[in-house]
Amino acid sequence: MKEFHDTRAKDQELLRQIQTFMKRENDVLSRIVKDYGSLQNLAVQIADATGKEVNRLVDKEKEIASKLAEIPDQVNVRYHYGIDIKSTPVIIVMILLSIFTSLGLGILYEKNRQLDNRKSYEIRYRMMELELPNVTSHIDSTYRSDPNKFQNLVIKREEENKLLFNVQRKRQEIEELNGNF
Repeated sequence: MKEFHDTRAKDQELLRQIQTFMKRENDVLSRIVKDYGSLQNLAVQIADATGKEVNRLVDKEKEIASKLAEIPDQVNVRYHYGIDIKSTPVIIVMILLSIFTSLGLGILYEKNRQLDNRKSYEIRYRMMELELPNVTSHIDSTYRSDPNKFQNLVIKREEENKLLFNVQRKRQEIEELNGNF
């Protein structure tokens, strides 16, 4: 008997769960019927919407097929070489960029050459300072006291050296002329 009561209690619980499930499903169906009228109306609306979309897809398929039919089987490609008016600004920009690049490289080359000359002058002066420290100490003090006077002195001595060289060359020419007679 006890087993019978246990089985009956389990069956009652299962019956209550089934009734709850049926009530929920009934609520869902009643909401659907309330929103769409009836299940048959819902099915009709779904069928209509699906039919419209299928018709749209069929139209698109026909459109694509007609456009594909317009494409020729073979295409002759002709090459046309020339400068297009629309590309003229691009060509002008490229020419300007190449000119600026060339000028920039030229300026870099000249600056590098000037830097090499300065290094050369510095090395010469340092060598002179090692060989003739008495002379270079006098040069430094003269330059520091009045740089303009020092520059004029250097120019004057260069001119004197040129004149002495010219005088010496003229003497050699005179000696050569006297030696020929």
